[in-house]
Amino acid sequence: MNRAPVLIGFLALLAACTAATDDDEDVADDDDDGVEQSADAVSVAGRWRIPPDVKAAGATARFAYDDAPAWSRSRCAGGLKPGAQRLRTNLNGRFDPQISRIEGYACRQNTANRSRMSVHGTGRAVDIFIPKAGRAADNTKGDAVANYLVSNARQLGIQMVIWDRTRWQVGRGEAAYTGPHAHDDHIHAELTDEAAR
Repeated sequence: MNRAPVLIGFLALLAACTAATDDDEDVADDDDDGVEQSADAVSVAGRWRIPPDVKAAGATARFAYDDAPAWSRSRCAGGLKPGAQRLRTNLNGRFDPQISRIEGYACRQNTANRSRMSVHGTGRAVDIFIPKAGRAADNTKGDAVANYLVSNARQLGIQMVIWDRTRWQVGRGEAAYTGPHAHDDHIHAELTDEAAR
């Protein structure tokens, strides 16, 4: 029996049903439009682009960037500061189940500038892990978290966010991130010294 006409008919019916519904979350898609979809995961070609309203909200944060000190193992904080712990709790409650885990403290050098301590060593930075959409960042889940952090930077004391090859920094705004890790599987978020206390 030739199954080709049955298969073609089924595919046409499936395409018609997909086009007729607004709820296409369960349909896998990999179009030429640069958007890869699978179930509820969507990856957008290119880096995270911060929406104008989020940029405007982030611009209301007006405080100095608190850099980490020069590298010395003896200067490490020994764990997350209270503000970073509260941020982790806030994000887990607000964005569960988008977030797979949140890590933070690591006594180490900055990977982009080994003469300085990583902000993770100060206890003021968290890494918010978002499962990837195939081999790329899941922009459906990750962008929502990153946009929340930038939008609320003033209230939360967020001084930097790195996500999907984009960096947002207080007082500087958005720029392409070209550091050693693309940050397509986690969002790096830093607090000011005051917010961390």
